[in-house]
Amino acid sequence: SRPMAGIPFSIRPHIRNDGDTPRACTISLHVRAGGDDEDADEEGYRKVAEVANESLEPGRWSVHTLHHTFHAGGWQAGYVSVDDPNLSADNRRYFCFEVLDAVNVVAVNGAPSSIRRNDELFFLQTALAAGGAETNPIRVTSVRSNAFQGASLDDVRLVILANVESLPEAAVGKLERFVDRGGSLLVFLGDQAQPAFYNKFLAGSGRARGGLLPAQLVGSVAKGHPAGGDDQPSVVGIGEFAEDHPALSGFGSGETGRLGAVGFSAYWGIDPTASSRVVMEADNGDPLLCEHVYGQGRVALFASSCDRDWSNFPVRPAFLPFVYRLVGYLAQSAGGQSSASETADTEADSPGTVAGNFFRTGQTIRQAVPVGGASQRLRVVKPDRTIGVFEAVADPTLRQVAFDETDQPGVYRFDETGSDGNGRAFAVNLEAGESD
Repeated sequence: SRPMAGIPFSIRPHIRNDGDTPRACTISLHVRAGGDDEDADEEGYRKVAEVANESLEPGRWSVHTLHHTFHAGGWQAGYVSVDDPNLSADNRRYFCFEVLDAVNVVAVNGAPSSIRRNDELFFLQTALAAGGAETNPIRVTSVRSNAFQGASLDDVRLVILANVESLPEAAVGKLERFVDRGGSLLVFLGDQAQPAFYNKFLAGSGRARGGLLPAQLVGSVAKGHPAGGDDQPSVVGIGEFAEDHPALSGFGSGETGRLGAVGFSAYWGIDPTASSRVVMEADNGDPLLCEHVYGQGRVALFASSCDRDWSNFPVRPAFLPFVYRLVGYLAQSAGGQSSASETADTEADSPGTVAGNFFRTGQTIRQAVPVGGASQRLRVVKPDRTIGVFEAVADPTLRQVAFDETDQPGVYRFDETGSDGNGRAFAVNLEAGESD
């Protein structure tokens, strides 16, 4: 997922040994440094993390996790490298992406309370406000269920439903349009949720795209007392979860916390759709967290509540990184980003678009230009600091400019007037065949 300022971000390079014998190497992460950084190398990058691989077997892949916190928003760039004296040109992979400096979230409170600690959103808002307003990029606006229909979603990236009983059908349509255009929706259930409403209006097959939710509600599971304290019984704990998921990476190794002490006294049984992915299960195999893509956005459904009524999760250390990562993951468009792996599957001489940010040497890159734009040429600062130019394509109806001077691996930056050096960029890496 796209990183947010002030929040630790994981970068996971995949390393392969194409030799005939086991190899040891050190993998390091470097990011673009400020102009006055004394630790920066000659290209302007600073090493911020490293990890050692003691023995990588021939023909095998190894995946490592490196962490870094970007303290400023805007376009950031860097590379991952291995310390191998052979084929030095192939020892780096460059990257660049836009770091979010602010994320606006609207949370719909289904069980408000005048007693703050009893409010449905108390623990969620407390976790998302950690660090203070000056450094925290997440801005949460709370509204009640009956006020959501009139709430503005301008510049909002994520809507959270917290134990909401139901919504007017017009509000459901508003949510559908919001997610379809690239927003995201996160739903926490609870004792107020009405399955008839959820299954008809949020997960009904007759709704647009087969319904917003990635699952239908099939009945609540509850025993004993609410899990408000450690002395109250739990029905289940957290079992299997997808360690490769952006919101859950690091929990398997314990780098971001442990989920083993989390217990649920109640949760909703949910029946995931064929197109959804279950990313967290209870230790009895029941799904707890599932998601799917809806139009240009994402929807995630958590089978329990976000307060202490049904779980001790909010008072466990793992809750804060879980919430941060989940919100950070959802606060970006599902359809507006193309991954490096998707780009790498295209032919080297086929055109790509700058929206993907990652390209291979020799690839032609295209950039859309505004309708009626004054210029059909865009200047680019190449890795060796020379200037390249996006030229207008032959067909003027395409309203695109193209750039084919991609022989240098590295980060290319648009030469934008008034830019502080942190403007739009894209990364070009050595064509994969050159590794052989």
